[in-house]
Amino acid sequence: MKTHTQNDLQENKFFEIRRILGNFRDTETKIRNATAHEMIAVNEKMIQKQTQKTSQEILVQIGTLLELIFPEEFSKNDFIYDDINKLILESLD
Repeated sequence: MKTHTQNDLQENKFFEIRRILGNFRDTETKIRNATAHEMIAVNEKMIQKQTQKTSQEILVQIGTLLELIFPEEFSKNDFIYDDINKLILESLD
């Protein structure tokens, strides 16, 4: 049975972060392209049609990403917008 070294775990974390960010880029591109030149509502139906994902699935990915980047400060179980904004502001300081 192979044990994971700290470097293996960091590498896996890095690739998971890249994968999620790639998914966000794909999602953002699909929604932006559909709305860039028209005034249309972005709603759940439109999100699902363009991305084949629900808004809840996107939020879960955001929670996973934040948990990977801020493991000591964030848990998916505590997914609250005020906490997210606080973490972002602290990171910018």
